[in-house]
Amino acid sequence: MSNNIRFKKNSLAVAVIAVLSAPATQALEIDATVEYTLDGSPITTTHSENASTGTVDVLAGSSSPTSNVFYHTYGSTNGNFGSRVDGNGVYDITGTFTYSNTIFNTSGIDLAYAFSFDIIPGEISVNGIPDVGEFANSSYSIDVSLDGNSIFDSAASLNLVNGSAPTFSDSGSTSLGGSYNAGADYARYNWGTYSDTLDLGVFGSGDSFDLVYTLVAHADGNCLSSSSGTNDRNLDDDFGFDGSEGGTNCGSLSRSGDPFQFGNQGNFASISSTPANASDVPEPASLALMGIGLAGIAGSVKRRRKKLNKK
Repeated sequence: MSNNIRFKKNSLAVAVIAVLSAPATQALEIDATVEYTLDGSPITTTHSENASTGTVDVLAGSSSPTSNVFYHTYGSTNGNFGSRVDGNGVYDITGTFTYSNTIFNTSGIDLAYAFSFDIIPGEISVNGIPDVGEFANSSYSIDVSLDGNSIFDSAASLNLVNGSAPTFSDSGSTSLGGSYNAGADYARYNWGTYSDTLDLGVFGSGDSFDLVYTLVAHADGNCLSSSSGTNDRNLDDDFGFDGSEGGTNCGSLSRSGDPFQFGNQGNFASISSTPANASDVPEPASLALMGIGLAGIAGSVKRRRKKLNKK
């Protein structure tokens, strides 16, 4: 009888520790991919990196006698990520960063999950004076999906076409609250840091779900007649933001974050969970009472054993 009670006591203590410490496991993967064409080439060059730990970083540029592109798409499993592409002449370039996470609830109780993320400062812009039949475009899109269903999306685009004023569209269901300004030969939409937390719902013990965050930066154009000059890589200050370069370098830019400050933006994505029912996890006070109760049971058994021995 004494051994049986001791076994029950130890088993209960182990169960309490398991409930408090058992984390949800995850399978995390990040990917950075860039695709582009120059001068209408039918061949698309793809640069891609994939990792389950550490960082991915795709940084380079390409040029022809009349056109060029520059790109930097990067990310870390710790949370920093971004994508930037730009070009001038005849070009079409897309940078995509993807964060994929499969979460398994191994806690033994129902958990309510949430996804918190930051979108760091970024912009889309077009610049120059396209000739007849020419254009320059830029856009971004951000999507968060849960088990294949979108639960957050944000997107915007800029278009510059010969003979027309620039056009801007903030087309996603969630706006980043940026500002738009334009002149005769440039247009820019830029935003500051945007933070959000998405409620993912309650998942039972043994359940899992797939969370995918996708950031796409895109730029394309056909403006050879206006593409003289060298494309400005220090786009932070003067790439068409004030029109000072109008007509000398027709092109476009899309970025979320500044790749020249890689790793310093503080962008972070995290998944958190709380008990779906607070009573599922004993509070410290409850654990103390439970310990007192177990001690009382042990003491009662000990006194009973002594009485039996005396008899």
